[in-house]
Amino acid sequence: MNDESKNQSSNMALTDLFEGRKSMKYRFLSLRLVRLFYVSLTYKQLRAISCKAARMDGFFQSNFCFLLEGRLLSMVYRSNFFVSFFEIGELVKQGLVLVNGAIVTFVNYTLRVGDILSIIPKVFDRIFFNLEFRVRNGSFLFNTPRFLFVNYKFCFSFMELQPKDADLAFPVDIDIYRVTGYY
Repeated sequence: MNDESKNQSSNMALTDLFEGRKSMKYRFLSLRLVRLFYVSLTYKQLRAISCKAARMDGFFQSNFCFLLEGRLLSMVYRSNFFVSFFEIGELVKQGLVLVNGAIVTFVNYTLRVGDILSIIPKVFDRIFFNLEFRVRNGSFLFNTPRFLFVNYKFCFSFMELQPKDADLAFPVDIDIYRVTGYY
């Protein structure tokens, strides 16, 4: 082997190493962004959700989105009743959120398509004030997704369809396969 071919092979090895680190960096960044957006999830829970999505029938990506967005915390947030995941988490833990008429205090409770999510009436004034303030200031975060029906007068919502990745409104574009480790 001459010196030129040794140089090329070592450059290729360095390039492969750099690409591998770059890929891990993007995977870690995507994972961190999802973890930061879905506040109450740990890395272990994200991994469990991805394993459960892989075992379900259908496409992995839509199953993963359904399991992430079908959680109680995400559904209340996507309904635009409240702005903060932390505020929603406190309301759920206090027992102010109902699923099909029953009080649920577990923030990661998974809803199914057709489950009715409602808020206890004593919180209505707080919701109406919050919504009015956000509409007047133009700080309404996003429109409700297509998979969700929301009634602001009676403060209830339900999931009409299974959420798809195109329906999700993340602050940045996220590659779900990188987040879960499936390339």
